[in-house]
Amino acid sequence: MIIKLVCVGKIKELYLLPGIEEYLERIRHYTPVEYVEIKAETRKKHEPDALIKQREADKIRQTLMSNDCVIALDEHGKEFSSEQFAGMLSRYQQRGDVKRLAFVTGGATGLAEEFLHRADMMLALSKMTFPHQLCRLILLEQVYRGLTILAGESYHKS
Repeated sequence: MIIKLVCVGKIKELYLLPGIEEYLERIRHYTPVEYVEIKAETRKKHEPDALIKQREADKIRQTLMSNDCVIALDEHGKEFSSEQFAGMLSRYQQRGDVKRLAFVTGGATGLAEEFLHRADMMLALSKMTFPHQLCRLILLEQVYRGLTILAGESYHKS
């Protein structure tokens, strides 16, 4: 199963880049991984967030295949412990119809409601609020942690 991370916006906080690259490389030890950044929409004067989110959602959909299993990151999504998250990854790995698991993170305004409702799952990283760019690194670390749990390796300590 391929893990894909689709993100709106370029990383502006340069200190995050080495961490993102490190976890992408670690994940590649277990499974193929793809990382896609989509250009964030430019806000025009008095333009509502909903229009920006919709244009970004259109761009996101262009990077997805019809048979991708889409997990949208959203503050109202389901929360997991690391062990539960690993179990979720395992269930998707065992399903024969999931070839690519696509995690989608929105930009500063989040994801369009319509996109969230069409996703296969909504995932919350925490009840806390994180900068959207930092969420990428946190998610990648948790994917790596989940894969090490499934492999029975010692990275994860309960």
